[in-house]
Parts: sequence; C-alpha cells; structure tokens
Amino acid sequence: MILTLVIIAIFIFLGFWLRRSKGRIGEHRVARILGRLPKDRYRVINNLLLRTSSGSTTQIDHVVISQYGIFVIETKFYKGWIYGGENSVFVQQEGTICDFASSEPWVILTPIEQSIKRKIEAMGTPLKDWDIQIYRGVLTGCNEAFIISTEKRNEILSKCQSEDERKRTAELIRPILRGRDIKRYGYDWANLWLINTHNGIKGRIPRINIEDYPAVKAHLDQYWDKIRDRADQGDTPYNLRNCAYLDIYFGMDSL
Repeated sequence: MILTLVIIAIFIFLGFWLRRSKGRIGEHRVARILGRLPKDRYRVINNLLLRTSSGSTTQIDHVVISQYGIFVIETKFYKGWIYGGENSVFVQQEGTICDFASSEPWVILTPIEQSIKRKIEAMGTPLKDWDIQIYRGVLTGCNEAFIISTEKRNEILSKCQSEDERKRTAELIRPILRGRDIKRYGYDWANLWLINTHNGIKGRIPRINIEDYPAVKAHLDQYWDKIRDRADQGDTPYNLRNCAYLDIYFGMDSL
C-alpha cells in the first residue's frame, strides 16, 4: 500500500516537473532567439517580475524595448493542434460566475488570457488616465452617398454655378479618415471625403441648408430613396445626425 502511494506521488511530481521544465525550455529558446537582436537597437529583459496595484506579483517572460515600441512576449511550449468549442469540457471549466454586485468590470478569460491581462494592466496606463478625449466620430447612415472619392468631389465642384458656391462647397466637403485608415504611428488616407451637411448646434452653429449647395443637393438626390428613411439623419434627409462635439471638428484638418 505504501509502495503504491509512493509510486503515485512520484508520477505526480514527474508530471509537475515535466510541465515546468517544458515551460522553461520554451522560455530559454525564445530568450536565445531574442538575444540575437542588435544590441544597439533593442534591449531584452527576460523573466521580469512586477508588482500589481493589488499588491500581488506577476511575471513576464520577455520584454523587448526598442525605437519601434515595447513588446511583451508570453511563451508557451506547445505543439500540434489545439481544438475547442463553446460546449467543450475545457471551455465549460473556464466559465466565470458573476453576481453583478459591484461596478467592477469583468471578463471571461482562460488562465493564460488572465495572466496576459494582468501583465498588460501592470505595465500599461488605462485609457481613463490618459489626458485625451475620445469621440465616436461621424455617422452618416448612408456612406455611399455622403462619403465620396476625390474624383466625385472634383466632379461636384465642377458643377457649381458660381465661384462663391464652389468655395462654400469646397469648405463643406472635408477629408475623412475611417477606423481602418488609422495605423499605429500615423494614418493612410484613402482619398475619401465627407459631405459634411451637419445638423448644427442650437444657438451656436447653424444647420447646413442644402438649398445653398445646389451641386451637392443634385448629388444627394441620386440617393434619395436611401437617405430619405435612414435612421441617422438630421432635421432633413440631407443633413447628418446631431453631433454634440461638432465644434471640435471645425478646428481639424480632417474628420
């Protein structure tokens, strides 16, 4: 009986040791690869231990600091295919019970994802602590009518009946950046423009009167069936929906 317990204990120890050893082997291999990076452009820190705001500690396998950014690398020593689904035993075991008793945010994550989340929180700064304002952007309700190419913009401007109308129309049609155009350190403008027939701000900025822009009205009339009943519209189908921070856009080069 004692011999059986000893054998079981040895197998448990060996299983635990093998799992730890595999993890360390993977971390060692990654550290060796990262060590080949040019020393004058990259600084590599392995096995970094940080203290979180709650007082506990979290370990980061590798951190690479360079002029291109700070990269946090979590190493896992797996091979083969990993399968899973919402009804699998693994996913069911990772379920989270929340009684919604507090306003604290919660997420459903695996232990690996929770570990990565803790490391990001320990190293990063929450958006709420950044000295910036985040705005939703402009909703048109019909992008094919209100977001146009440079060629279409030039065509609309060419149809203006006077220089005054042309100048006003050019000021109305603004360059626009979509979410997909924003990159990590800049943007790639897709040569797209927004027909900014805004709905104004009561008492501050008057609503755009489409009758003052005949060339723009003629363009939008081609999409009348689509813009007439759309949900995101202002006082008229020609106007964009209300935007509380519209005045901020007036000081920007693009929307």
